[in-house]
Amino acid sequence: MSKRNLKAWEKAKIVGTLIASIAIPISVTLIGYWHTSDFKEKEFGLHYIELAVQILKDKPQNHNENIRSWAIDIINAYSTVKLSDDTKSELLDYIIISDSLDGNIKSSAQLMEEVSSLKKQWKQKNKAVDNLMEEMHHMAKQSNNAVK
Repeated sequence: MSKRNLKAWEKAKIVGTLIASIAIPISVTLIGYWHTSDFKEKEFGLHYIELAVQILKDKPQNHNENIRSWAIDIINAYSTVKLSDDTKSELLDYIIISDSLDGNIKSSAQLMEEVSSLKKQWKQKNKAVDNLMEEMHHMAKQSNNAVK
């Protein structure tokens, strides 16, 4: 390789390193921001749903029809599975959400604790698989050496 090509490669390496040193921190910052923003939005939605459930516990009456309608809209807005029109109508006019449902609603802290526990279990299982793969690789090497 000529000195000219070598210098061009060295310059490209320097420019590439410079670009990477700028792009990587910016990328990490943006990804962190988007992740945090998404998490906060979901947590915010959970608080709205909790408020809506509290509202729907009251007995349906003429004076609370608008607030019950709002609560139903909130649940529908933050839910991945949307309520059917019949279900909305039943919640508005008839169904009173029982206090026994409260025990089944988990706080975001409880959900995060469960996610953390699942991640820990996943890491442990991945580590066990990695160890097994390493052992199998070592055994294959020993087998190849024995054949030679």
